[in-house]
Amino acid sequence: MSAHPAPTDRPARTRLSTTVLLHLLPGWVAGAIYLPLGAALHRAGLPPVWGLLLVTVAVLLPLELALLWRAGALPSLRRPRADARLLGAAGLTLLASAVLPGLAVPLEGVTRPLLPLLPGWVLDPAQGLAALPESLRALTLAAWLVVFGFAGPTVEEAYFRGWLLGRLSPLGRAAAPVNALLFALYHLWQPQHVLRVALTALPLAVARLRTGRLLPGVIAHVTVNVVAWGLLALSLAR
Repeated sequence: MSAHPAPTDRPARTRLSTTVLLHLLPGWVAGAIYLPLGAALHRAGLPPVWGLLLVTVAVLLPLELALLWRAGALPSLRRPRADARLLGAAGLTLLASAVLPGLAVPLEGVTRPLLPLLPGWVLDPAQGLAALPESLRALTLAAWLVVFGFAGPTVEEAYFRGWLLGRLSPLGRAAAPVNALLFALYHLWQPQHVLRVALTALPLAVARLRTGRLLPGVIAHVTVNVVAWGLLALSLAR
């Protein structure tokens, strides 16, 4: 009697591989443009972050919004309703996203040998900001706050937690950590912070699954990025 091959769920596997690609594609496309652009700006004595700002506004966010639109997954523009439970979830999510990355410090010893191989401007895209005229530096910091503090986190939460996390539901409990890890790998321009970004994103994914709402993750993501911007602005003001 001939043996029949075990059936395989090819559509499910195809969907999963497509989901992984969708996680990585926007960041890797943007990163592939930013890395040579940032290098050129650095050679010209200009802040590499100008390139990252340009690529984020012109490539990264439009691509994510276009993919959301094509999938019919654009979130409603109606004002979100925030009750005490949701705000409490946002507070816990923010706390977890602020504390968990500290665990990455000892773990990042794994990636530390790679750091000497990376150009200094990749590790610190803000290089050159301090040397700018005060008005131009202030304009750059304002753009940084708008793009990386508010617009970027909001679109990323809609894209990664609002849409792609749901596509990982066949993975069960692994969906949240897989989503967080893929979100970290999507940051092609921050290879030194893969573990830190993954641990920051994990509570965002968990909050989305627990509450069914995007607002806790958006609040936490925006707050973490705005605080990081504030620390940068203070360091440049000294």
